[in-house]
Amino acid sequence: MPTLSKQTRYLIIISCLVSVLTISALFLYFKSAPNKTPGTKQAKIVPVSIQPEKISLGNALSTRGKFPQYEKIAKVGNEIIYGRDLNYISFTRYPPDFLNMETSLEKIKQDALPVAIENSILLQTDNKENNLNLPATIFNNPDKNYNQREKIADDIKIRKLAEEEKISGSFISI
Repeated sequence: MPTLSKQTRYLIIISCLVSVLTISALFLYFKSAPNKTPGTKQAKIVPVSIQPEKISLGNALSTRGKFPQYEKIAKVGNEIIYGRDLNYISFTRYPPDFLNMETSLEKIKQDALPVAIENSILLQTDNKENNLNLPATIFNNPDKNYNQREKIADDIKIRKLAEEEKISGSFISI
């Protein structure tokens, strides 16, 4: 196997770095840039009311940084977010905070509640747009199947990204 010169190796490394930086910059640009291409479908924003429920910190298992499993935390549209939802999200996405006995319930709520709200809004919006029925196994149930719920939410996100990135236009033959 031939040995590459030092200059060639540096050139390959620099090319790879430039490629990674370019792809990252393009991703950030297209992610933040509004879709103004004529003829493409714009995402609908559906208003959802969010009503925080009273959190009884006295009943919470504050020594472990957990909410009581069946405690109602918030209502997002037609779904109630339970303490179990926040426990699951915190445990799977922020394990050091969840396992740290010093972590407050407010910190867990601050990290996990926006994720729960986003997924709930995503599921309800897609449900409304496509006239589907969300099963109790993934929606408005403290004993929901989180793996199935996250898979469906991820599928919806991927589908919506694909719809947003469709390019439309016309061509002219010369």
